[in-house]
Amino acid sequence: MEVHSDLDLIIIGKTGNEKSATRNSILRELDVFKSAYNTTSITDFPQTGFTTFNGRIIKVVDCPGVLDTDIDETGAVELVKEALQYALLANPSGYHAFLIVVKFAQRFTKEEQDSIKILKSILGKDVITTHGIVVMCNGDTFAHFSKTQGLTIEEF
Repeated sequence: MEVHSDLDLIIIGKTGNEKSATRNSILRELDVFKSAYNTTSITDFPQTGFTTFNGRIIKVVDCPGVLDTDIDETGAVELVKEALQYALLANPSGYHAFLIVVKFAQRFTKEEQDSIKILKSILGKDVITTHGIVVMCNGDTFAHFSKTQGLTIEEF
């Protein structure tokens, strides 16, 4: 019989990219983490949720978004830095993956580029390439786009 280890995930990304909704989907619960369309940031401190899947315990940590809308850029960077430090110290064995949430069809603007630079400066320049998984949310939008444009996700 094959033994599976637990899985520890941390979700990161720019404010407003549906990180909390992504976590709720992974945890298969709609109300684990507060998630809403809002003009300001909702998550301001790391939150942890758990589920089981095929005998594995999956832990998902929700961190505040990069470039928080409620504070200036310096304060926003400090908030994310402190949240990630807390999350990393709370799990000394480390995380299996950093899930980087992006919205489908959102342009990769300077703000998007800056958010990745900030994450790399906090976590180390190689952590995204060695432990990062890009999660594209708003798949329902892609389904419509795919029908009207005739493109696959790979082509997009």
